[in-house]
Amino acid sequence: MLRKITRYEDLDTRALMDVYAESNFENTDWFYPDDTDKVGALRKVEAGFLDFLRSEFFSREGGVYWILEENALWVSACRISIIRPGLFYLEALETRPDCRKQGCAARLLTGVLEEMKREGPFRLCDCVGKGNRASLKTHEACGFRIVSEAGFDYLREEADDWDYGLEYRYEGSGAKGTEAVSFSPITAEDDAALAQIVRHNLETHDLALPGTAYYDEQLDHLSGYYLSDPAKRFYLVLRDGEGRTLGGVGVAELPFFEDCGELQKLYLADEAKGAGLGYALIARIEDKARELGYRRTYLETHSNLRAAIHVYEKSGYRQIPRPAEAVHGTMDRFYIKEL
Repeated sequence: MLRKITRYEDLDTRALMDVYAESNFENTDWFYPDDTDKVGALRKVEAGFLDFLRSEFFSREGGVYWILEENALWVSACRISIIRPGLFYLEALETRPDCRKQGCAARLLTGVLEEMKREGPFRLCDCVGKGNRASLKTHEACGFRIVSEAGFDYLREEADDWDYGLEYRYEGSGAKGTEAVSFSPITAEDDAALAQIVRHNLETHDLALPGTAYYDEQLDHLSGYYLSDPAKRFYLVLRDGEGRTLGGVGVAELPFFEDCGELQKLYLADEAKGAGLGYALIARIEDKARELGYRRTYLETHSNLRAAIHVYEKSGYRQIPRPAEAVHGTMDRFYIKEL
């Protein structure tokens, strides 16, 4: 049985402490090195652990403790915090000492991931010690991959060279899933298809108007625009399994906000819609924006583009008043997001 616990009052604290019995005992040497009463020291470690859960973890919005219960016994546990919409941080994955080497942690992680998929696309990050081969193997078996040589603790905002950074990325479900697509930088061969996709989307939503991307000078030659200044611009293209262009998204410097990149021309072909691929493009272009040194991203859209607005808001963008410097006069909704 998979238990989802969102309130401290719903914890069986004794059962939870039994899951962490080994690490709690090891922590007695860290927190109470001079205490010869190991039983007393263990009780103090447990009390501190539970106080943290009560006063900090469960006081944060979106914190969830996940428990795997088997045969009326809590055998494995982990906790997950929301960092921002679509990005989550996993920590404290552990199994009861007497239930080790039975696949409990893998069953717990698999169940948690399946539950999270019900809410839509997400990224779940974790830090695992480089010497902890058992945990690394469990994560990788559940679909995590190593994404950095130094783990990054999103809660403390600290990097640690002793850990690997791992990530599980779920882009969404649908007939056209991410297994059948690829993402790559724009080339001149993409220009005609991308221009057609952009124009078709705008025409469909009654936005084939001046003051939209429909009449942008560079629309028919996007590769030339983005490749001309790679230190500040990038365009990511979505392709199907046969290499055909299905859409894309760009980022370029926005001069009127400090350290800000503008998300540009996020459009999909009709056959690529409904599979969470817009979320996938946004997540990847935001990663590229960080590489380029941007600390926030901005975008302009129109109230007619309701599906796009839903994706932006689910991806963590917040609406702001129209900036005086906005170029596209027809656009009527403006968003920004801290990276």
